[in-house]
Amino acid sequence: MKNKNRVVQTASGKDADGDSKSMLSEILKEIKDLKKQGEDFRTEIRNKISGINEKLETVDEKVKTMQSALETNIKTLESDVERLTKEMDKKTAGLEHRIKYLEEMEERRVKQEKKNNVIIKVKETQPDNADKTRELTENIMKQIGVSRKIVNSYFIGQDTKGWGLIKVQMSSFDEKMEIMRNKRKLRGQEIFIENDMTRQEREIQAAIRFRAKQERERGNSVRIGYQRLQINGTWENWGNPKN
Repeated sequence: MKNKNRVVQTASGKDADGDSKSMLSEILKEIKDLKKQGEDFRTEIRNKISGINEKLETVDEKVKTMQSALETNIKTLESDVERLTKEMDKKTAGLEHRIKYLEEMEERRVKQEKKNNVIIKVKETQPDNADKTRELTENIMKQIGVSRKIVNSYFIGQDTKGWGLIKVQMSSFDEKMEIMRNKRKLRGQEIFIENDMTRQEREIQAAIRFRAKQERERGNSVRIGYQRLQINGTWENWGNPKN
């Protein structure tokens, strides 16, 4: 009986050993499978990351290309703007020069046209009566001792103070100057005679009158001439030498 029991125990031990080995083998296999799965997973992740990096590099290259093209376009536009600005400045300068030249030519033309004219300022006029205007003009000429024939005289409006303005055209500059020399005979009357001036000349004379007023207020002796001013016996010329 003892021997029989020993045989049974030995067989049971062998079976137990077999089971242990089988379990160990399965565990090792599972560990191996897990390691492989882990490695496969890491490989997959690495591949995905590599793919993403490649895409990022491609996008980065495209961005760099677009940025480079954009910078080139900006430089081209800046160059075009600078070129156009210079061209416009040149054209503008040319136009300004031409306008100035035309203004000077027009000023000379108008000045020449007004060369033989005078303007009479009177307190009362009859704008709609040409005969009365001419009669008034001839009477004024008689008062100052000018017997020259008047080419034409007509009412042209009123100044800012409401005085009537009569333009008188003479046939020559000498005849006009005779009127200007003799106009002093009208002192004390509400009649004044002035040169028929261009806009620029009127602006100069207005500036002269303003300066004369200031000098009188300072107590200085003042006389006003055509584009000139005398202060305490010394004349100042205000005219434009080009005209």
